[in-house]
Amino acid sequence: MARKKKRTAAKPAVQNADHPELKEKHPLPDEELPDADFPEDVPETADEPEDAPAEYPEDNRNDDYLPDADDLTEDGAEPEADEPNAEKDSAAADSDSDEAPQEQYTMRTLVTNVKGLLARYQLPDMLLPRLLTLYFLLSGCWIVYFKHKHQFNPISNWRDFAVNVGGAGIIISFAVALLAGFLALSCFTNILPKKWQIADQSLGILSILFFDCCMLWRANNFFLVTGTTFVTLVFIYYLINKLPSRKPYEQVPWTFSGLICLGALALVTYFIIRGTVAKHRLFGTACHDFGLFVQMFYSLSHSLSPMTTAERDTLVSHFHVHASYIYYLLVPFYKIFKSETVLLWAQGILAAGGAVPMFLIAKRRNFKGIALIGITFMYIFSIAIVSPCFYDFHENAFLPTLLMWFFYAIELEKPVFSWIMAALVCIVKEDAPLYIICIGLFLFFEKKGRKMRWHGIAMTFVSGVYMLLITKWLSEHGDGNMMASIRFGLLMVNSEKGLGEVIKNTLLDPAYFFSLLIHEDTLNFFMQTMLPLLFLPFLTKKLHRFWLMVPMIVMNLVIGAGYHYAADMEFHYVFGPICLLFYMSMLNLEDLGEQKKHDLAILAGSAAILFFVGMPLHYWDNVETYAANKSAFQAVEDALDTIPRDASVSATPFYVGHIAERDEIYLYDMNDVDEAAQTINDMDSFDFFVFGPNTDIGNFTAPILERNRWEVFAEVPERVIIYKNPNYPRG
Repeated sequence: MARKKKRTAAKPAVQNADHPELKEKHPLPDEELPDADFPEDVPETADEPEDAPAEYPEDNRNDDYLPDADDLTEDGAEPEADEPNAEKDSAAADSDSDEAPQEQYTMRTLVTNVKGLLARYQLPDMLLPRLLTLYFLLSGCWIVYFKHKHQFNPISNWRDFAVNVGGAGIIISFAVALLAGFLALSCFTNILPKKWQIADQSLGILSILFFDCCMLWRANNFFLVTGTTFVTLVFIYYLINKLPSRKPYEQVPWTFSGLICLGALALVTYFIIRGTVAKHRLFGTACHDFGLFVQMFYSLSHSLSPMTTAERDTLVSHFHVHASYIYYLLVPFYKIFKSETVLLWAQGILAAGGAVPMFLIAKRRNFKGIALIGITFMYIFSIAIVSPCFYDFHENAFLPTLLMWFFYAIELEKPVFSWIMAALVCIVKEDAPLYIICIGLFLFFEKKGRKMRWHGIAMTFVSGVYMLLITKWLSEHGDGNMMASIRFGLLMVNSEKGLGEVIKNTLLDPAYFFSLLIHEDTLNFFMQTMLPLLFLPFLTKKLHRFWLMVPMIVMNLVIGAGYHYAADMEFHYVFGPICLLFYMSMLNLEDLGEQKKHDLAILAGSAAILFFVGMPLHYWDNVETYAANKSAFQAVEDALDTIPRDASVSATPFYVGHIAERDEIYLYDMNDVDEAAQTINDMDSFDFFVFGPNTDIGNFTAPILERNRWEVFAEVPERVIIYKNPNYPRG
């Protein structure tokens, strides 16, 4: 009787290896085939048809079973039969072979598990970022702790700081805190969703900035800030490049970025206003440049005429000195609040207010998320915007807001809006049209094929004509020649010829003009200007963009060579030029590609923060000093308020701003005395004298007044003394 033949399918890899033709025809799964029933009447020795295809090797065709793949050798053949104890040897071999793989599998599992655990906590990739985060965070905390508890500065008192921090207990505590913090940080980042796997890099950047702020807090040291900034930017750039992708930073909604920038802007504006008002109440604002403007606004609020006696020691219109017709915009606010401090409020808001159009321009230029915050912070925390506010008050404070809105109007390509802003810029001061001239020339080359290029060249022409006419008018009717000789004296042979003389000599002798660019003072100013900007204005191949750098070259470097105030970051001459450099930086960043644009914007914002903390933040001392001595300074204010408003007063510089709301207030200094003759010029023309009792001019003046029967009208010991003319009130 024929037998049923049970066939077990060989593994596809083996079968297909021996019979490649089956790979296409019969791809077999890795499982047993169903039993096949053969007819019982077929003889066991029946021959296969000659033309039948050979599905299996002939030597296995009549076997009771087909070999399993595990029983085959590497070439697919069955192992040959051995002697009778072959089964035992085979079993022993199988036993040995089972044990060896088991041991190897366990080691591999251990290694795999360790690697998986490290990968789960993003190690070792995030090892250094986490250590940096914790190290700088703990170091910053130590600085704060020892500054407050022991008054140790880590720089000026570094030996004392090192002795106190270097104890064994503190070192052990630091190490334990570092280890515990590392474990906690690793666990924290592990539980975050995948899209938040940027925590290590972000916390690292924040911890470095925290440490820097603790170290630089109110240091007022440019070189310290510069060195710290270089090192910090290297670390921040390293952490940015450890990001798996910049998309999480770019995907921050612009509304959130705007709220962050708005909050920072509010804080900086508050800092400026509080600091400048406190400086004024500490009697830190002088006649030039504050007291004269208080008297001018007093006159404007009553007669719309900018008359002042404090500016030139005689009655004169301020508009005969500077063509600053923009001041009329502030008259309503001065009239409403009726206080000299409203000028300081206005200055802080006007200077910081340019951050709003800066944000809008950056958003339009496709800065996103954190980069949008960074590029706006470059403006908000700029020392060129904050520091000049603390030198009293000046019309140039209008420039940041007006120029940045002018750039925004250009971005929108709104001609009417652009012309309005250009006109407002021109009436800030007689030299302000230079900004419009340079921006117009820039537009002519930048906006090829667009209508704005022709508006740009038209603005250049109109502004140039206005600048020539207004300087000529000032020369003929006011102090134009004197102001030109002070500013451009190094470029003038004949000071009576005004601005035309400057232009002629510059064109005829450019070598001398270039020799004025870099000196010790101007080099220091140049570095303070460019370092927070990361020298971005220079990163361009488009030469026409350097028209935007011309105002800085002329107004700060060239003029600063002979008039040092122009090359001082704490004076108002930087307000205008820095705005053109901000815009130039944004344009150049956009040309560098998305990644560099993103990274450098963050770095520029970080640099601005560090320079702000390390330099102008020390002005907060004014607030603390006034708070600690408020009653004493208020007593001086009360004494000054007793002077009648109709009286003619002569006062030393730092009292003028507090009593300038009157028709006649004059600056009193050593130019008004004759030391040899021991007399005071025109002494009897004044009703009151105000000066400090323990000053050189006070010690000179008091005996002369007393010899002439002047009476002490009011006095605050050690702070102020007020003398009254014996003939007051005049009959």
